[in-house]
Amino acid sequence: PTVARQIIRGTWTDVGVWANQTVPGIGELALYVINGDGRNGGVNRDTRGGGNDGKTLGGRLRINQLVNGLDMGFSLANGKYDPNNDFRSTRFGLHLATDLRQWLSLSRELSLRGEWLFGRDEKGSTVGLDGDKRDARLQGWYLQLVKGLSQDIEAIVRYGEYDQDKAISDNLKRELSAGLSYNLFSKIKLKLEYQWNMEEGPRRASNNLIAGQAVVNW
Repeated sequence: PTVARQIIRGTWTDVGVWANQTVPGIGELALYVINGDGRNGGVNRDTRGGGNDGKTLGGRLRINQLVNGLDMGFSLANGKYDPNNDFRSTRFGLHLATDLRQWLSLSRELSLRGEWLFGRDEKGSTVGLDGDKRDARLQGWYLQLVKGLSQDIEAIVRYGEYDQDKAISDNLKRELSAGLSYNLFSKIKLKLEYQWNMEEGPRRASNNLIAGQAVVNW
């Protein structure tokens, strides 16, 4: 789902067609169709090796006009993920965000956002009987705190956990990120973060990284 994160990660953003509609007194509804893989972290969308022939359909409902400073809702994405375009991947997310600056009458940005995700990949599990793969069931969550340091600079800290297949033990991935966001101009934002990546079991690796991004809005 279209997880709204303010640092680097935008794993569900892809080229496609989006439509947004404001629902007076309730919030905002977004629907989209994108070209390619419907699975987060699965087959690369932009290679001939798979995934790019399918379409992923999704949507998100934000309820952010009922209570001042409160944003809640859910999102859904569904699409094919395998190279042969046979199996579907489904993701469902719930989010909750609070504008603490508004609630506490602060002068600078202070907000807290969390999202819980779960889903299923058809025949995506490596655990099965007699070579017959089972569906992979997964879940994850993240919590993010944003603090304004000045008019143009924000500090962001995020922690998240993700399990791509609950049938496998020692399969959890944890990520802790800390970064800065700088509004260079009115429509240009620069982002920089450091990620501590912590995997369990055979996926464990030394893969901490520094990432940067430039965002242009128009």
